[in-house]
Amino acid sequence: DNASVAKGDSVTMIIEGYVFDGAPTKLFLQDSVKVSVTRSEMVQGLYDGIIGADLYEQSLIIFSSRYGYYDEQVGIIPSMSALMYNVLITDIK
Repeated sequence: DNASVAKGDSVTMIIEGYVFDGAPTKLFLQDSVKVSVTRSEMVQGLYDGIIGADLYEQSLIIFSSRYGYYDEQVGIIPSMSALMYNVLITDIK
């Protein structure tokens, strides 16, 4: 199966999200989630990072605050934080 993630797909993934400060620091997300690949469902960096990912591909997606929450503090994520996501795509529809 050569399925890969495209805009608007429904994707199930095992995901871990970390604040990234030269290395992963605070874990803020660890879950198996089903989401639509749209900008309203995820931050820009994660959206850009999973487009084109293959089914069962594991990816480390790291990006600056510009593509995350920028100057907003969200939960335990400080403003201006780079983020890192460890993602395993388990289903694409």
